[in-house]
Amino acid sequence: MAAAAGADFRPIGGGVPLPHEDFTSPISTQISRIETLMNSRLRSGFAKATEIVTFQHSLDCEYTRAEVLLSKAGDRLDRKSPGYAAQQKTLRVAEQFYDYLASIEETLKPSDSFYIDSHFRALLVQFSIRPRFRVGDVLGRGSFGEVRRTGVGPLVVADKTAVGKKAEKELIQEHRMLHSIPEHPNIIHGGLLGRVKDVLHLFTELADGDIKSMSKDSEITADQVVDAFQGIAQGLEHMHKHGIVHCDLKPANVFHIGRTTRIGDLGGAQKVGDTVPTGTPFFAPPELPSGPAAHPSFDSWSYGAMLFKILTGETVVKPQPYDTPITYIVRVGRTSQEDIDARIEEIRSLPRVRTLDPTGDGIALLRATLRIKPAERATMTTILTSDLFPQEVKDEPGLPAIRAKAEIAEEVPEELEVGGAARSPAKIGSPDTVEGSDVEESEGSIGVPSKVSVAADDEEYTLDFE
Repeated sequence: MAAAAGADFRPIGGGVPLPHEDFTSPISTQISRIETLMNSRLRSGFAKATEIVTFQHSLDCEYTRAEVLLSKAGDRLDRKSPGYAAQQKTLRVAEQFYDYLASIEETLKPSDSFYIDSHFRALLVQFSIRPRFRVGDVLGRGSFGEVRRTGVGPLVVADKTAVGKKAEKELIQEHRMLHSIPEHPNIIHGGLLGRVKDVLHLFTELADGDIKSMSKDSEITADQVVDAFQGIAQGLEHMHKHGIVHCDLKPANVFHIGRTTRIGDLGGAQKVGDTVPTGTPFFAPPELPSGPAAHPSFDSWSYGAMLFKILTGETVVKPQPYDTPITYIVRVGRTSQEDIDARIEEIRSLPRVRTLDPTGDGIALLRATLRIKPAERATMTTILTSDLFPQEVKDEPGLPAIRAKAEIAEEVPEELEVGGAARSPAKIGSPDTVEGSDVEESEGSIGVPSKVSVAADDEEYTLDFE
């Protein structure tokens, strides 16, 4: 079952037991063992990447036993029966599961955890058996490649392509980070990385859009702002508890499905303690130019900067006509806490801010997160356990006060425990999503995710303004 180098796109499969007839009991029992083995890992994931090798060995042994039994049965098998077809399907899925794990193993560090998003299991089975796609419209293009919307079986999903080594590195990093975190309702779902004709693809959940437009929407309400930022805080808290820092949080990287916000675009995410190589000047903290180690406080500043943008339509530090991404972030780094506090106080009287934050308590949240010193920034746990987000959000006008003191986030251990409660699958999409666009039936080609920003390159940092 060794993976062939340069093979066509072969995603994993599985997720639910596949039906088969008990027309030859030893074979049926062996097939069931393979299904049980795969499903156990689809549910629990791998606490460390080193466990993948052990699992592959077990799967290979069970697969070999099944092949031996089928070979011995010979002419006694009815190869036209539904039972035989189902068993062959299970073996194909097992082979692809093995090959997929072999391909992603190279992208993981030994201590990395790897979780398989349950929302993509049906999709992966569809790929395993009949890899046909309804290639839809392009959602975005850039130096990295393109983003398309595509239908696969009953689902409509999103796909990023990567062109060039740097873009591939970011796509692989996003794949690693998505699978290093147990699934959560406020983090975009994704789980399929593969290569077709030397082009790397990453499938993710297709969202309705990002929240960037909220900063210009004259009809949004205080409740909508509270709902969105409560979801963002919950998603970030979940990431931080599992040792992951987003490092490039901004409205273009936060998506929504209905009224549920999802954090996405984890290509710049890092494990706690790793060096932060990327950022977006308008939302990055002052310490970015020094190449800081990833820490939850990095995201806390970005969280406050996003709220500032949504409330005012402006940035925390006003850009100048002569600014480049580098000169802007350097100016942010030289800004004093007094200047930041004065800027926050300045926006209090804006009509839009008075409408979205009638109590003035959103200002308190800005003061708690937009701190020059990382150790003074409020953590997501502090924010969520304060009075900012009461249980019945919609019964409270505006943004209730955050009374808890800002505190530094606790360090997250390098070795992570497998955990996370199961939940009901959320809506991923339907073929109706691609109506009205040019859609063609294609076999062996992939198109698709939501929206992706293109970063400008610099010698040391990848930076953009949007």
